[in-house]
Amino acid sequence: MIFFNIRIAPLWAFFCGVIAAKEAWQIRLFLVNKFFIGLARINWISYFEGMEMTPDQCRAARALIKWNQQRLAEAAGIGIATLTLFENGATAARPATVEVLERALRDAGVIFLDEGEGGGAGVRLRKG
Repeated sequence: MIFFNIRIAPLWAFFCGVIAAKEAWQIRLFLVNKFFIGLARINWISYFEGMEMTPDQCRAARALIKWNQQRLAEAAGIGIATLTLFENGATAARPATVEVLERALRDAGVIFLDEGEGGGAGVRLRKG
């Protein structure tokens, strides 16, 4: 006798194609789109560098490009309170928040340095 776990019934039905009002090609297209959207949301630069921006690097990068907190918050599309809490180390920021901050700073010409590149973690300006 085969035992069937009720918790996996929806999953089993999904993979067997027993989904009402959906064609198989629509399901495949949906899954492929979700996969590529997920890939696009990954911060590949930080992924391959193996580091995440620290609050100290954020403050230093902002000072380097002469931005105040308001300007960085607007460029990253986050609230100024969120940025202040992150820079002060009061709360741990969500990875998505750190990614948008890092992306905004990189777009402004900041390069993030990993530990071991002539000292500790830091920032510098991109040439040109």
